[in-house]
Amino acid sequence: MRSASPWLRYPAGVSRRLVVHGVAAGVFLLVAIWLSSGTMAPYAATVTEPLILEPCHYLVNGDHPHHLAVLEMVRGAEPSRWQFSVVLRRVLYPVLSWPLTAATGELWGGLLTTMLITAAAIALFALFVRKRWGENAAIATLWLLVTWPGITYWSGLPYGYATIVPGSLVIAVLLYRLDEAGDMRTVVTSASLIGLIYLAYDLFPFFAPAVALLPALRRRWMHAVIAGVLQLVPLAAVLTVFHLTMLPVVNSNTATYGTIVRAWFAGPYGAGWLAYMADLPRVFLAVFLFSGFLVLPLLFLATVWRVRLGRPELLILGATAAVFLFNNAAPPYYGWQLRGDWIPRLYQPVFVAFLLCIARAQLPKAATLIAVAANVVILLAPVTLNRPALRLYEVFYRHGDPDAFLRNLEVHGRRPLGFCREEHVHNPPRPPYDRPSFVFRPPLDGGG
Repeated sequence: MRSASPWLRYPAGVSRRLVVHGVAAGVFLLVAIWLSSGTMAPYAATVTEPLILEPCHYLVNGDHPHHLAVLEMVRGAEPSRWQFSVVLRRVLYPVLSWPLTAATGELWGGLLTTMLITAAAIALFALFVRKRWGENAAIATLWLLVTWPGITYWSGLPYGYATIVPGSLVIAVLLYRLDEAGDMRTVVTSASLIGLIYLAYDLFPFFAPAVALLPALRRRWMHAVIAGVLQLVPLAAVLTVFHLTMLPVVNSNTATYGTIVRAWFAGPYGAGWLAYMADLPRVFLAVFLFSGFLVLPLLFLATVWRVRLGRPELLILGATAAVFLFNNAAPPYYGWQLRGDWIPRLYQPVFVAFLLCIARAQLPKAATLIAVAANVVILLAPVTLNRPALRLYEVFYRHGDPDAFLRNLEVHGRRPLGFCREEHVHNPPRPPYDRPSFVFRPPLDGGG
């Protein structure tokens, strides 16, 4: 009987040291996620005019109705209550959160669900790191993850975005399983699980190439074909159901990708395109640094020259670079812009390749402590009102004016879920935020 792959052979007993770190890191994670809820949810408070929920005046993002509509669809509500949503394809998170949201409400239920799935994914990933690179690497990985603001930016709101980090971590482990698979059963289960995770958020551009290419690089051609197809089956099934039930497969959330494809084929490849090309290095640097909230990208730069990257990391990095070039090297086009330094958050899934490289490098304890301390300073910025650290949240996703985060925290208070304030708050005048051209480029006739 063939023995399990190395990543599966976890020790029967785990050291007390790892348990202590695991429990402490888990507690820190839960507190950090809770402190990113209520009025302190970064994805809401970085918007110039967030939605304010009654009666406690918690803040949510302007797309809140679109995300809750998916939960309404999952619950079987009348189509009029959910068919307007542009994110109906992201059904996994609402399915997972359904029991807790039904029992405690959308905000609390979403928060508890996010806590559970994030803690589980981090634990799985830490065990994977321990088996491959040792206990010290696992402990460093634990603390780098639970203090990382890339989790708490999304985790305080009940949206599918909260699955970006746990989904990427689980897919990374499954990619190693797929790379080492010698039997069809492992290929089928790994690719199918990855495909299910694609139903939480649009992660497939970053990981789909690796799923198909890892077996191919080992000349396992049938495995490559089966894995490549199976990973797309869940999403294809959901989109087929949408088509058969007359729900739009293409909407304002997805149409931009088609616009970019048409721009690549039609141009214009003129002065405007050359200007984008000249700005590409600066945009790349901004996206590289701020998609990972500075600390992980800098650690990656400090360690990548010391290690030999594995095939999964190389393919994730390659896919991310391809997505970046697809978005940023395209000729000019009208409508929503997926280019530029205003939206580094699109490339957040690459963090898992950075983390794998850092784990391989076996960071010295002092370096780990410095990195964790830097993460904590950024993570606690909504609590401490540390303006330079708050700025990192704003450049991660520039979907509001530069001072929105600080102003919203000062006006609405720093109140995680559980701290209700029912009296109405006078909102001071806000600067106008008419979608800048780097966010939305209108046609010359003003339409669109």
